[in-house]
Amino acid sequence: MILSASRRTDIPALYSDWFFEQLKAGYFLVPSPFIKNDKIAKIDVAPVKIEKNIMGGVEITGNIDGIMFWTKNPRPMLKRLDELKDYKYCFLFTLNPYDVMIEKDLPSLDERIKSFHELSNMIGEDRVMWRYDPILFANDIDIKWHIEQFKNLASQLEGCTKCCKTSFLIGKHPKIFTPSFSEQVLLVKTLASIAKEHGITIETCADPKGFEDLGIKKSSCIDPLWWDQHLNAKRKSKKLDGQRKECLCMQSVDIGIYNTCTHNCIYCYANGFCGFRGEPKTMLQDLNGEIYERKIERLFNY
Repeated sequence: MILSASRRTDIPALYSDWFFEQLKAGYFLVPSPFIKNDKIAKIDVAPVKIEKNIMGGVEITGNIDGIMFWTKNPRPMLKRLDELKDYKYCFLFTLNPYDVMIEKDLPSLDERIKSFHELSNMIGEDRVMWRYDPILFANDIDIKWHIEQFKNLASQLEGCTKCCKTSFLIGKHPKIFTPSFSEQVLLVKTLASIAKEHGITIETCADPKGFEDLGIKKSSCIDPLWWDQHLNAKRKSKKLDGQRKECLCMQSVDIGIYNTCTHNCIYCYANGFCGFRGEPKTMLQDLNGEIYERKIERLFNY
């Protein structure tokens, strides 16, 4: 099982202590994100371990193949990464240059760049993936703005990451909008060239049209090829767990809850932008309902 922590909220930034408490407890309790059926999944978080027995065979135990962290601010988690020593994990670090009109309650850009450097130095550039995402336009944000901002960020992240995953805004909002397809083509082509100068490869995520004719890989956030390589194992099934039609992410179990992020980014689909709006919540809330044990789901043959 790959744990996704989380598409639905920023666990490293906002719920780091909660995460490590649950890791010590040995389980996560996860309510259904859409169905109000009062059923709560209890997920065993024992890491997969591979040991040779006295007969020379291999014994495999545990449930968690790896953990994918999604964040805009990993700093609260940095001092506790040693507690993850038994797990394979990596970070999707969203780092955008938008101002407080769009990304309202984040540390300064300089602080987040510093955190990116520190995280990369601690776990390695291949385990920190940069998300320049979503690309959007506003009255003062256009192609020229993105090119200038991306140049600045790419130069500062050189040597800290090998990959930049990007996609374009989905949905409608009165203050922001999606670039036209011709503008997208120009932007992706230009950003890919800039990224290459700094040793970074651009990949597009969940894009219905794709830019393969520009030599740009159609990728995924929870990349099955990355996990194959870093676990040194083969997946039992090649079936992908699509979050939406164009999503190529591999199967995973998300442990977050919608409407619990307090960054207040105006484009956020997890806090109401695409229809999930409800009362603000917290990952620290008490969960009421019938708890059931989710079965062991090792996704790899080791």
